[in-house]
Amino acid sequence: MHPLMTHDLVKIKIDEALEDARRERLANAARSSRVQTIDAVPFRDRVARLFSGLPTLINRSRPAGA
Repeated sequence: MHPLMTHDLVKIKIDEALEDARRERLANAARSSRVQTIDAVPFRDRVARLFSGLPTLINRSRPAGA
């Protein structure tokens, strides 16, 4: 294989590796910026409002004995 051809193939391979690394960094940034957990109480309150017409046996948003 001609040395210039080898050089061009290596440049293409390096460009592909750099593009893969850029995509991986973007994916990691998107994963880390996402909220990892939900706050259970506001979520439960929203669900309770959504289903407010249904009868509930226990109001779990208040601690026991309160």
